[in-house]
Amino acid sequence: MIGDALTLARNFGPWFAGVALAAFLGGGWGGYKVGAWQYRTATLKAEKALADFRTELATQGQAAEAEAARRQVEALQAIGVRDAAVSAAIDASAARVISALAPKFEVFRNATAAPSFACLRDPLPVDALRVFERPGGTAP
Repeated sequence: MIGDALTLARNFGPWFAGVALAAFLGGGWGGYKVGAWQYRTATLKAEKALADFRTELATQGQAAEAEAARRQVEALQAIGVRDAAVSAAIDASAARVISALAPKFEVFRNATAAPSFACLRDPLPVDALRVFERPGGTAP
């Protein structure tokens, strides 16, 4: 039996080695092709996922921009309403201030109408103003 095996190995050994080498090379080439196909498939899936993500991101970006614009318009309208209310309050406050101070101004006018306050109404005499003149005759 060992003799038959050795005879078989001697006669068909190179053939078995060739078949084994061909199977090894064929398996390597096939494995390479399967790996390349898997890589190509994974790459295509990743590229599609990236394109879908970019599309979704652009859509979300547009939605966010629209929302921001809507909020800005609402804020500007609220500011306009608030400014109108503030302006109306300021305009109304002038009349209230005038009506509140009118009696006090009347008292002041009556008090300053006395002859002792004539200096407030009459200009200063020219001689009193000469003190402020420069030696050249011009006022500062």
